[in-house]
Amino acid sequence: MEIQHLRSFLAVASGGGYLRAAVKALERELGIALFERRGRRAVLTLAGSALVEEALTKAGLAYQVGLEARGWEAIKTYAGRDSA
Repeated sequence: MEIQHLRSFLAVASGGGYLRAAVKALERELGIALFERRGRRAVLTLAGSALVEEALTKAGLAYQVGLEARGWEAIKTYAGRDSA
């Protein structure tokens, strides 16, 4: 699953509308309906609600890993100065 699909899904879930192509691509990839279409509106299905929770967790972890990696680089840079 692409992280961009999760980001698109979260944007749609929080706003109530939907970006047809991104959501349909994710639904096809997962093989489940994430939204129930009601005219111009979209309402989360039970599977969609569950995915919101998982996507928020995964997106948070990805963000945390990025912060940690930047911290490691700062430590490496600082440690390199001491040994130079």
